[in-house]
Parts: sequence; C-alpha cells; structure tokens
Amino acid sequence: DLPKEHWAYKEIAVATKSGWIKGYSDGSFKPDNPTTRAEAISIINRAFNRGISENSKLPEIKEFVDNVKGQWYYYEIIEATNNHECTGERPLENWIKVY
Repeated sequence: DLPKEHWAYKEIAVATKSGWIKGYSDGSFKPDNPTTRAEAISIINRAFNRGISENSKLPEIKEFVDNVKGQWYYYEIIEATNNHECTGERPLENWIKVY
C-alpha cells in the first residue's frame, strides 16, 4: 500500500531495509495513519538494537495497566520504560538489575 510517489517512500524504504520498521502483519505500512505510542517505541528500540529477553522478568520491572501482557508491544514498552543493567548480545538482553 505504499506507492513510489508517496512523500515518505524513500524514508520508509531505508527504515525497512535497516530493520527499524516492519509494517503490519498483512504486509502493509499504512503510512498515512497516525503512529501509536507502541509503534513509535518499537521503531526506537529497533533503531538502537534494543530488546528484552522474556527470561528477564525481575520483580523490580515497572508495569503499566495499559501495557497488556501477550500483546505484540508488551516487551517493547518494558524495554523502553525501565532503566536497567543487562548481559547478553543485542538485540535480546538478559536483564540483571532494574533501577
């Protein structure tokens, strides 16, 4: 759904090639839709090669009532909203301490 004439075609192509954006599960990008908070966080995490391993569940992790476990964005928001120390290779970090 992204014609070459779209104003952001080149930028979306670069971001896709870099792995920062993937689009929707149906293969579309919907470039004229507003970007959600979860989508923006996901893009930023990918741009900085950040991710959390599901094994990193520590009791100090800050949770939010609107961040629903099981949703695609759950770990993206956890990664972006918790200051932490980690081990392991990016993009999946093994958290060892949360501040």
